[in-house]
Amino acid sequence: MSDIENTLDRSRASWTAIIFGFVFVQGAIMQVRGPLLPLIGRTYTVPASVLGLVGPAATTGFVLAIMAGGFRAGSVEMKPMLEVGTVLTGISAAAIAWSPSVWGLIVLLGIQGSATGLFRAFDRPILSHLYPQTRSRVLSYYTAVWAAGAATAPFLANVVTDAYSWRVVYLLFVVPFGAFAVLVHYAGKPANTAHERSLSRSRFAELLGTTRVTVPLCLLLLSGGIEASIFTWYPYFARTFVDGSTANLLLTYFFLAYIPGRFFYGYVMRYVDNLGLVLLLAVGSIPAMYVSIVDAAFVDPVFVDAGIATTGFLVSGLFPALYAYVTNQVPEHSGPVNSLSTGASLGGGIVAVMLIGVLVGAFDVGLAMTVPLVLAAAIVASLVAVELGRT
Repeated sequence: MSDIENTLDRSRASWTAIIFGFVFVQGAIMQVRGPLLPLIGRTYTVPASVLGLVGPAATTGFVLAIMAGGFRAGSVEMKPMLEVGTVLTGISAAAIAWSPSVWGLIVLLGIQGSATGLFRAFDRPILSHLYPQTRSRVLSYYTAVWAAGAATAPFLANVVTDAYSWRVVYLLFVVPFGAFAVLVHYAGKPANTAHERSLSRSRFAELLGTTRVTVPLCLLLLSGGIEASIFTWYPYFARTFVDGSTANLLLTYFFLAYIPGRFFYGYVMRYVDNLGLVLLLAVGSIPAMYVSIVDAAFVDPVFVDAGIATTGFLVSGLFPALYAYVTNQVPEHSGPVNSLSTGASLGGGIVAVMLIGVLVGAFDVGLAMTVPLVLAAAIVASLVAVELGRT
């Protein structure tokens, strides 16, 4: 084996471990907001419309950072950006735990989202270049690791808040992010990142003018809205028919289903058309969400458990399939594509979460939670329209 191959293997091993570890913990800190939402509301005594800003605050910061960073992926050193992101994430987690007001909390969540977004603006481009031959599979495994971290969030919230304030949950995140900051600092420069190319304004406009890029980005808006709606509001909604701990447990079932789902889709995406897979997943998710949302208060709890787990398994494949599809269209611009894809997904999530907050205040949470079903139907309609347009 040549020295170049040895260097590449070492870089792959160290950076894959760092990136997968970071996204595991980031998945937990990102998704712990949903289970903590009722407790935050009681602490600050605020209405549902204000609570609807808690999730979008971090997500907005995340989107802005990942968009700004990803478009610079071909013209800046990536490692220093990752260092700043890990350090700032740990500091902001500590600050959130001591926030004296809900508006201070919202601002700090925006900072925390920006910090994690800075890291994630560059982590997928690094993996994309470390694994050029198996990009789709590795990126799907990456999302499975994120899902595994996210699945720990409701359990962590239950365990900690049984004995302590919700603020302690955020203090627990300071140590792992501090450790990642040290690991990033002492890791070597990630290999193969010199292949990343900057994206000019003319090339950017050209890409957005093609259906092979705009169609998956529009679908990512819709799929992001489905995910974020359930991530943020499902425990709040579930408390209308079960107790708080059980509501958080239902979200755990949803996240746990992401893990086998994303490993499975990482395998099958090598053999099936990605957009066809998205259509099948969206169609299947509608009856699963109907059982776990519309009928949840009227059916046996076993059906609710099965429905939310099935929803998680099916919905988990939407983002990786769409992301792999659009990345494979322009692999030389994986940084900007990562930014556009993630920004589209999270942008859709921001709008959906805020819309549900407004609907909860104006009507009730049961009606508001039909939003993800509508979005899944929109994905199906969009893909059918695209297919009809080809014929």
